[in-house]
Amino acid sequence: MADPRNLGINLKQAIDILGLQPSQRSQEHLFKLTQFLRSQDGFFSALSHVDTEIIGKWLGYEYVYPAQPVYKQGDFGESMYIVIGGTCEFETPNYATASGHQIGER
Repeated sequence: MADPRNLGINLKQAIDILGLQPSQRSQEHLFKLTQFLRSQDGFFSALSHVDTEIIGKWLGYEYVYPAQPVYKQGDFGESMYIVIGGTCEFETPNYATASGHQIGER
């Protein structure tokens, strides 16, 4: 039986919606994007549907190429990145993380 939490869209469709400007996203887009985000393990699965939809309205999409730095140690970050497909690696001395951990916050 299909997982009822993921009847909406797949990763490519989520990326297509995230590629739209927030003003171009319909209520149907937001509903489907919210269902997709909440079906993933991690940050969004712990949020309410309403909170995820509010955040989803303003999320953007950025493809990061393999080995392309997003931040370097000491950089001031103005964005929050959420990995929705693939993996992310980071290097810093004496620091270990596990899936779902946040980095960069103090």
